[in-house]
Order: sequence, then structure tokens, then C-alpha cells
Amino acid sequence: GPTGDENPFAALAVGTDSTLEVMTWNLEHFAKNGATTSRAVTLALEALDADIVGLQEIGNAMRFQEVVDGLEGWDGYRASSAGYSINLAFVYRTDGNLQVDSIQEILTDDWRAFPRSPLLLLGSFDGQPIAVINNHLKCCGDGVIDEGDNGDEETRRQSACLQLEAYAEA
Repeated sequence: GPTGDENPFAALAVGTDSTLEVMTWNLEHFAKNGATTSRAVTLALEALDADIVGLQEIGNAMRFQEVVDGLEGWDGYRASSAGYSINLAFVYRTDGNLQVDSIQEILTDDWRAFPRSPLLLLGSFDGQPIAVINNHLKCCGDGVIDEGDNGDEETRRQSACLQLEAYAEA
């Protein structure tokens, strides 16, 4: 049977040494159950073995650091400008073919479109340049774009997507 040392998420592994795996995970008001949550997230990330993970709704900086510290061969960055402290973050491998050069918030001047400014990670994998944008669009709404209402959730998401497209193409 399983020992206490086995990672309960081991079957989730997606990573390989020769490919770049990027994933996103909205942890919804992390860390809801304190150290128990941060430990479970650490184990899941360790098992998944992706190279870059964009995280959303990282409310607790100390618990986020516990996750980073629990991942051998990883580092992390958490933004701190989001309303209600539900910030974006990245965790990423430091012991393989990935080189992270910078992480910064982008598109910071339009709160309606981006209640949480997107995070841009720049670097390289196997010497090839990469750019990864972590974004958390405005939630909710009624499923109808109302361009006459700049507070409409769908209109806000549409604006964000158009701005991200223009940024990526520039």
C-alpha cells in the first residue's frame, strides 16, 4: 500500500525534461485553509511537474511563499496591486531548460478591463525566447455584451481581450 511519503497527486504528472509545459490555476482566494491548502498546492504542483504555472487569486503572500519554498528547484513571483489582494502569481522551475529573465505587470492603466493587471513572464526555453501572459478576466455577467455600459462584465472582458491581442501583436 502507499506510504505516508507518497505524493497523492503523482498520477497527474504532465512534465517532461524536453518539453515546455505551461499551465494556469485559479486557486480562488488562496489559501482558504491556511497551511493545509499551501501544502496541498505544493504537492499538486510538484506532481504535475509543469515548467511555468500562472496562478490567480493569491490572497496570502506568506502562504504563497510556503508553496514556493516547498518546491525544490522552483521560484515564484506574486504581484501585489490587485484589489481585495486577489493577486496573480507565477511559480516556475529553476533547475532545467527554462530561463526566466523578468516578470512584470502590464496593461496597468485600465482598471475596468483589468481589475488585476496581467503578469508578463519573459525568458527562454532551450534557448528559444518565450513570453507568457497570466491573466484573470472579470467574472460574472448575464452573457450579453452591452457596449453602452462600461461597467458591464462582458464589455469589460471584451475590452481586456482586445487590449491583450493588441499587446501581443505589438
